[in-house]
Amino acid sequence: MSARPAHRRVLCVDPNASYLRLYLRELEPRGYIVDVVATGSTALAMLGTQAFDLVCLALELPDLAGPEVLHRVHSELGLGELPIIVTTMQGSSDVLQLIGKHQNAVLLRKPFPGARLAKLVRRLIEH
Repeated sequence: MSARPAHRRVLCVDPNASYLRLYLRELEPRGYIVDVVATGSTALAMLGTQAFDLVCLALELPDLAGPEVLHRVHSELGLGELPIIVTTMQGSSDVLQLIGKHQNAVLLRKPFPGARLAKLVRRLIEH
């Protein structure tokens, strides 16, 4: 394992505490600094004041819809280069169209194994 990710910071946004624990359990031991939040508004506030190398964003949020958060990350915060892993249980063409509109967004369908998450995070951050 490389020490390179030690300074890499990941923001994970999901209302499901089980997924937030999964992010912490899988990413922190690999050297990532992981911040977890349950709402889109909290995520936007953090993205507006702190630097992150990647965001894991659930589409199903209690306050703002995931697509709205994704749009605001790019349009209001100007973070169009920030890699975003969009997580959802949905598999519709609407979700694929949403992902297609954002150059640095990729889809990870729930449920997903922690090892798959970690591999995707590493690939996107080191890209």
